[in-house]
Amino acid sequence: MRLKKCFIGMLCVLGVLVAFCVAPASVAFAQAEVTGHGDAHVDSAADGAAHASESHAAEGHGDDAHAGDAHGGGDVNPVKLDPDLAIVTAAIFLLLMSVLWKFAWSPIVTALDQREHSVAEQIAEAKRSQEAARQLLADHEQKLAGAAAEVKAMLDEARKDAEHQKQQILDTAQAAAAAEKDRAVREIHAAKNAALQDLAKKSVDTAVDLAGKIVRRQLSSNDHVELIGDALQSFSNDN
Repeated sequence: MRLKKCFIGMLCVLGVLVAFCVAPASVAFAQAEVTGHGDAHVDSAADGAAHASESHAAEGHGDDAHAGDAHGGGDVNPVKLDPDLAIVTAAIFLLLMSVLWKFAWSPIVTALDQREHSVAEQIAEAKRSQEAARQLLADHEQKLAGAAAEVKAMLDEARKDAEHQKQQILDTAQAAAAAEKDRAVREIHAAKNAALQDLAKKSVDTAVDLAGKIVRRQLSSNDHVELIGDALQSFSNDN
C-alpha cells in the first residue's frame, strides 16, 4: 500500500509538471493570436488616415492613437487567469492521467502487488523458519540438558558402585587376613604345645632313665658327669 501511495503521488507530480510545461506554450500561442489581431487593426487605421484630407489630420492622429491603444491592449498578462487556457490545461492533464492510468498504472500496480505479495510471503516464510529454528534449538537444549542429567546420574551410580565394591574388597581382604592370622596363631600354638609336650615327655623319659641308672649303681663324681653328658647327648639327638 505504501508503494501504491508513492506511485500515485509521483503521477500527480508528473501531471502538474506537464501542466506547467504546457501552460507557457499555450500562453505564447494566445499572445501571438492577440498580437496578430492588433496588427491588423493598426493597418486598417493607417489606410484610413492616408485617404483622409488634411483638414482631418487631427482626427487621423486621434485614430492613430486609438490604434496604438488597441495594439498596446494586445499584450497578454501571464498572471491573469484565462478560462480557455485553464480548460485546455485541465483537459491535457486529464488526458495524460487517463493514458498513464491505462497504460502505466495497471501494469505497475500489478507488478507492485505481486512484489508486495512475494515480499510478504518471504517475510512470513522467514518468520516460520525462524520459529522452527528456535523450537529446534529449544528441543536440542532440552535434550542436551536431559542427557547431561542422565550422564551425571550414571556417573553418580558408577561412583557409588565403585565405592561399594571397594569396601567389599577391603572387607574381604581384612577378613581373609584375619582368618589367615588366626590360622597361623592356631598353628603356632599347636606347634608350641606339641613341642612342649614332646619336651616334657623326653624330659620325663630322660629323668626316669637317669634315675634308673643311678639306682642300679653307685656312681662317682666322674660317673655323674658322664651320665649327665650322655643324657644331654641323647636329648640333642632326639631333637
